[in-house]
Amino acid sequence: MSGVLPLALEDATRALKPLIESDKEYVCYMKLHGDAPRDEILSVLKSFEGQIYQRPPVKSSVRRIRRIRRIHRIDVLETEDRDVLFRARVDPGTYMRKLCVDVGYALGVEAHMEDLRRTKSGNFFEEDSCDLYDLYDAVEEMKRGEDGPIRKLVKPLEEALSVLRSVTVSDAAVPRICRGTQPRGGDLISADATIQPKELVVIQTKRGEAVALAKANVTAPEMPTSGFPLKLERVIMSPGTYPES
Repeated sequence: MSGVLPLALEDATRALKPLIESDKEYVCYMKLHGDAPRDEILSVLKSFEGQIYQRPPVKSSVRRIRRIRRIHRIDVLETEDRDVLFRARVDPGTYMRKLCVDVGYALGVEAHMEDLRRTKSGNFFEEDSCDLYDLYDAVEEMKRGEDGPIRKLVKPLEEALSVLRSVTVSDAAVPRICRGTQPRGGDLISADATIQPKELVVIQTKRGEAVALAKANVTAPEMPTSGFPLKLERVIMSPGTYPES
């Protein structure tokens, strides 16, 4: 397997959960063990779109229990004889190896995954990625006083968290939240209108800086001006970043 693998540095490691739990996109090379008409291959692959049940393969790092996953979209890119190349957008934790095996059983010819490339993770795309050689060169340039290349490769934490809806709080509330104090309704300046109860959201400053992750207790329109509309999950910003008012 190759492709997109987002890495976090320093305090950004505190906010990896949303990225890990975001949708993934793959380009998969599947090898059939027998002949099958192209129309039937396309039809069977499309039939796997939607909610599916999966049991992880024998060689996996999790318990082999049946799990529900969603295949958001499958597009066949190319077929030639018994070779099938397709793109799939899937829930996190979907095993593409197992998907290929199940597609083979559905076709009645069996199949296996020959190769796999992740082209998207959350809102990070393959075309925006770099390899370790690029990163090494950028670090060497930074040592010589040129920080332009490293700034192009190392993205702000907020870019990873843009997959979440957000709640904006006042500057005065930021130091308290950084110490782990639950945000109060009066701390809120604005919130995305579509936030739902138990949804993971990012608490941010008026400048768009990530402060913490939290679970919503109510929908956005019901967020009170008092009480506790959010429950802190993980503080991201280090205490002392904003001065006490």
